[in-house]
Amino acid sequence: VFTNLLALLGIFGGNNREQSDLKSTFESEEKSRDVETLSKEKGYIFLHGIPTKNRGMNNTAENNPALKTGGMSTEDKLSLLMGLEPTISASVLKEGQQDAQTYYTFGVILGGGKILSAYKEDSGTLAESLYSRRSKYDRETQETSIQPNIENKLDEAVNAPVESRSWGKYNEIVVEQPKVAGLYINLSQLNQNQDRIGIAELQKYATDMNLPIYGLKDGKLYPFDVDGKIETREDGKRYQKENAFDVDGEQLSLGAVIDKQREVSSEEKLELATSVMEKNPFRMDSKQDYESYDAYTRGNLNSYAGRGGYKNLQRDQELHKQRIDAGLEDSDPGTAEGVLKKLEERLEDLKNGKESATSSKAKTYFDRDIRKELFSLYGFALDAKESGDVEIFDSAKALINKFGSFDDCANLITRRVDERGEFKTLDTDVPIEIRQKIDELNHII
Repeated sequence: VFTNLLALLGIFGGNNREQSDLKSTFESEEKSRDVETLSKEKGYIFLHGIPTKNRGMNNTAENNPALKTGGMSTEDKLSLLMGLEPTISASVLKEGQQDAQTYYTFGVILGGGKILSAYKEDSGTLAESLYSRRSKYDRETQETSIQPNIENKLDEAVNAPVESRSWGKYNEIVVEQPKVAGLYINLSQLNQNQDRIGIAELQKYATDMNLPIYGLKDGKLYPFDVDGKIETREDGKRYQKENAFDVDGEQLSLGAVIDKQREVSSEEKLELATSVMEKNPFRMDSKQDYESYDAYTRGNLNSYAGRGGYKNLQRDQELHKQRIDAGLEDSDPGTAEGVLKKLEERLEDLKNGKESATSSKAKTYFDRDIRKELFSLYGFALDAKESGDVEIFDSAKALINKFGSFDDCANLITRRVDERGEFKTLDTDVPIEIRQKIDELNHII
């Protein structure tokens, strides 16, 4: 951002003195936003919290419209962070600040990055994309992600008394291009009834990511030797030592921690990013193809529609017969013909609703509901065919063609469902900024 702005100075007119003053201003602001510089010169510890195996996400999963962060593992979040370097929210405390709190007990210490905005409390920042994040409450960042007067804002964020913070006991900082210096475990905030984290779990994160882990206590960083906190006993099993969550040795200077951070190569970034991309972490809830797939697999409003619906109906019919033969009362699950009749009635209602709708928005909603009903019917049809009921399959196919296209349903399911029956993510589903980042890493390699 700042490099581009500086480059523009040479394009536009103005005398050398004006250009020099502007250049100086941008360079000064860049320095006041630089995580590494602020860490070394002011003793600011920048921390990005990450939920662990037994400590799920707080109510922030919906703050990211692009990724299903609530379903991602700790390792996936770390890999994504180190591989793609997305714009993130973090908190900051001054070295030795005892009353400062972190959003999560575990996370990463940032060793680099640029600060876009800073708030003395939780400001509810939202990810507009992987590389854009803004507060929904801050008027100064409605048009741009870059908050003005950052030096004063950051000082306020660090020095505001905890009791003055209306939302949470921590501040919030937005950082772009974050670099990871190491992992932290906040020993001052650790609550095993809530966090339920063990040394073996911490050791796995440190080993998998090839990162050191530090103990954060009373606002200070200490050595935290996870390997030395586990012992193998006579039974051959590994046990966590007593007092395993004590620090190991004297306080470390923040500068030393920052200087010790390792460089993550482009090859490793690509490997980390790819490992996450392969797990389809992207939100598909609002995508038309996923809605169609969801209706196909689970049905829509009819409990017997969708994939597995015909077989479930057969099962319930058999159970109903057994209960009736045994002299028991039981509700009739109906027939496959009955299912088709109800679906036809539903589709007729939706068609009539669309025809009488007066706005294009309303017509779009009706189209959406019709499409979901057609795909739930398509799932039912395939089930009937697999069960040998060709007559019901043909009737279902004709019904689909009456209100839509059987071939369109078949083509989408073929394209979108993998061999395990799960939704298949295509290259075009990956957000453009992620594809560009991957291409950039491939180009560097």
